[in-house]
Amino acid sequence: MKNNFKQLEAALTAFKKEPSPQQTLKIAFCYHNIADLLSSIECNTIAVDYYKLERDTRIKAYQESPTDELLMSIANSNQDIGRAYCKLKEYDKAIWYNQKALIIMDKVSEITDTNTTATNIATIHYDIGKLYNLTEDFDKAIASFTEALLHKQFVLKDNPQHTISLDISRICNALCHSYHNKKNYGMAAEYNKASKFYKLPIADQQEIKNQDQEPETESVIWERIIAELEEVDLSGDGLEYAA
Repeated sequence: MKNNFKQLEAALTAFKKEPSPQQTLKIAFCYHNIADLLSSIECNTIAVDYYKLERDTRIKAYQESPTDELLMSIANSNQDIGRAYCKLKEYDKAIWYNQKALIIMDKVSEITDTNTTATNIATIHYDIGKLYNLTEDFDKAIASFTEALLHKQFVLKDNPQHTISLDISRICNALCHSYHNKKNYGMAAEYNKASKFYKLPIADQQEIKNQDQEPETESVIWERIIAELEEVDLSGDGLEYAA
């Protein structure tokens, strides 16, 4: 572990001596690796600082040469900051940084609406949902998980792979637990069924659909959930934190 830190510090020193767009990205990469190492040994307060250094370095690189890839990497850095705050049990800050990541990723999706951006957006919504569960704000958790589910459904229709289906199963399971926590046992049971359905191989799922035995989440539930989603304010809690 100490050797890894020394190697990364040496690399940082070398990259900073000859600044260039390429070196800037290498510096960001070093900051990221240092933060990951710190997080792995539960030094999350310091890890946050390094993740922020990584993000700021990527912002600098984006200002010098803007690309969609760099914009996505800035969003990813904000996600990393959010995860570190989650480990510190500072859930409000974790939500705030994930929301920042979501704003950036939504901007990317306006330019390049691909399965990759949809997957990234789904992941952020899922992470935000887990954080709302931790704060016991189950309405917002359900809304966030539903957004994740909608984006993953979009990806699955365009690219029917079992790994994506398993992601949907995990989201349905999260929705099951959130509804259970709200004591809405009917919806919890429906999402439990949906979770089991999406664990099946794609061919088996299609066979069930062809037999008109499609789970209710594919039809009636969507209308109810989307109606609920429209009633939930996901704009945040007016929190303001230093960058």
